[in-house]
Amino acid sequence: MAVSVPQVLRKFAVPAVGAGLASYGYGGDSIPGVDSMLTKIDHWLQSNTDYPTLCAVGITMVVLWGIYQVVHWYNIRRKEQWRENLIGILHDGVRIRNRGRRVSTQNEADAWRTDAAAWREKAKEQVAKWDKTLAEDYQLLDVVPPPRLMIMTNITFHAEEYKQLDYRLVKLREVLHASRT
Repeated sequence: MAVSVPQVLRKFAVPAVGAGLASYGYGGDSIPGVDSMLTKIDHWLQSNTDYPTLCAVGITMVVLWGIYQVVHWYNIRRKEQWRENLIGILHDGVRIRNRGRRVSTQNEADAWRTDAAAWREKAKEQVAKWDKTLAEDYQLLDVVPPPRLMIMTNITFHAEEYKQLDYRLVKLREVLHASRT
């Protein structure tokens, strides 16, 4: 993701204003230089500033901006991790669906059905980590369309489970796309 110069400058507007207020509050009539700040540091620590409230407001702005940035970064990273986990689950679901196309015996169908049920629960749990309502919507299957990849089987429950798993893959991809915003 490319970051433009205006985006970077916008991020530093609040701390710049806060630093300006703090330095003006510290210096009085003009923004002090480094030498002036270093010579007056003892006085500043003793709260002998020209405008102590202005200085406190500026420092508070900078600190609150820093806290906001840390929380914002944490939430973005959490969402990225959630999406990475969801993509991994999507890959597992595609693998299980593709394996379901080759099922020919009742024992294979039973084993596949167990794997598909475990995948379905894992996917629902992952979606619920982000949004419980979305997880319920994901779990709900109203009208299931025919599968995108057809199978030929005489095992009735397997054909139905296969169709549902394929539709859940479609819905999971929709959840993934909707989470980009």
